[in-house]
Amino acid sequence: MENLTQSFETVLACSVCLGDSESPQVMGANLAIGFMALVVVGMLSTLLFCIFQLNRRAKLAAKEADLELESGDFS
Repeated sequence: MENLTQSFETVLACSVCLGDSESPQVMGANLAIGFMALVVVGMLSTLLFCIFQLNRRAKLAAKEADLELESGDFS
């Protein structure tokens, strides 16, 4: 058990946590976060677009069905 507690005393932070904000690791991490955010926004906007399109098509189909019922044309 003593060995385990001694190893915690020698743990040092990496350059990302320690501080140099201009290091390549920090810039790479920031670019990765930005890329992942863009992917999420792209996927959510595509899903939202599909939902709006389906809603619009459903309204058009309902309107056409109402017009057919009113006109009595069931062909």
